[in-house]
Amino acid sequence: MSFPSSDLTNANQRVAQARERLDLQQDRIQNLRADRHDTNDAEAVSRIMRRTLKTLERRRHQIEDELIGAAKVRNSVRVVYSDRLFVWEPDGET
Repeated sequence: MSFPSSDLTNANQRVAQARERLDLQQDRIQNLRADRHDTNDAEAVSRIMRRTLKTLERRRHQIEDELIGAAKVRNSVRVVYSDRLFVWEPDGET
């Protein structure tokens, strides 16, 4: 199965949005704690959000691996790695 690079762009956007939402949820939990409210439900939601983020990240890695594999087969681009992020350099151009 082959994925267009737009799938990777969409996956990156979904991961970024999930991280933002998780950060907001953590802020809400801190505010609830500061006001001495029960945080059990908010923490349960946060755990679900973390699992969702992990799932989105795994999916993004699958798309990356597929794109890298396709690039190696075509041998038409050079892939530069930087902590699982990569840059496509067509014909070695920057």
